[in-house]
Amino acid sequence: MDALPAGDDRSAPQGQSTLASLWKRVLGPDAPLDVSFISAGGESLAAIRLVAAIEAVLGIRVRVRDVLQASDCQALDNVLRGRSALKLS
Repeated sequence: MDALPAGDDRSAPQGQSTLASLWKRVLGPDAPLDVSFISAGGESLAAIRLVAAIEAVLGIRVRVRDVLQASDCQALDNVLRGRSALKLS
């Protein structure tokens, strides 16, 4: 099973971070980036899909809890930046 729904990257505005692109691919192109994952329409299964996508695309280990506790996409991006030293090999 694919971690992400089929689609292309046109749902993410030019210059948007890879994480924001993944966020919108999991939640939908109209999902806001400035609210929590849950407030943007996410639920636990979507969080698992986002975690899988982050690990597959960015190679950074992340927990479902990190996705659910982040106040918005930027806060999750900050968590990932702190974890970039823990990249999967």
